[in-house]
Amino acid sequence: MSDENQISDVLRCYFFGISFGKKDDEKAKGLSGFAIPDLGVLYKDSCRGTLYECQYKGILTLLRFLESNRKSLREFDIEIHSDAAVVVYQLRHQKTVSGGLKRFFNAVNAHKSNMSFKVSWVPSKENPALSGTLETPPLKSDIEIRFDDKKSANIERLGKGHLRL
Repeated sequence: MSDENQISDVLRCYFFGISFGKKDDEKAKGLSGFAIPDLGVLYKDSCRGTLYECQYKGILTLLRFLESNRKSLREFDIEIHSDAAVVVYQLRHQKTVSGGLKRFFNAVNAHKSNMSFKVSWVPSKENPALSGTLETPPLKSDIEIRFDDKKSANIERLGKGHLRL
């Protein structure tokens, strides 16, 4: 059997977050999302926040997706990549973050108790989660995602093309 037909035991996932504010610390409309190329998954949604809040929302949405599908993905080692340099640095080195980002940082670390994953930086051109980000509008989400509690999904009215987390 050739190695070409073998499924990799590493699942590479990518996230992004973009805020359209003029400054990194300005709350504005933005986009966040993730991609898992080996599974053919590309998800994005509109969000509001600073650049770093939008980036944290991207990884948190990815982690919720991975946890929701944990049974199917348990055989894989999870590698998470992003061009979000500050967020990746904070997560890799467990650096203290500012008050506004602390709840996002803590939420990502809480996911580490449920699953094992590594976070690494990649250049923007190597982040498939950014593919077509600005060319196609996000779907209007029927899902309200909160990052401070477990009861976050409003799934009563899922529309066509919407992701159930």
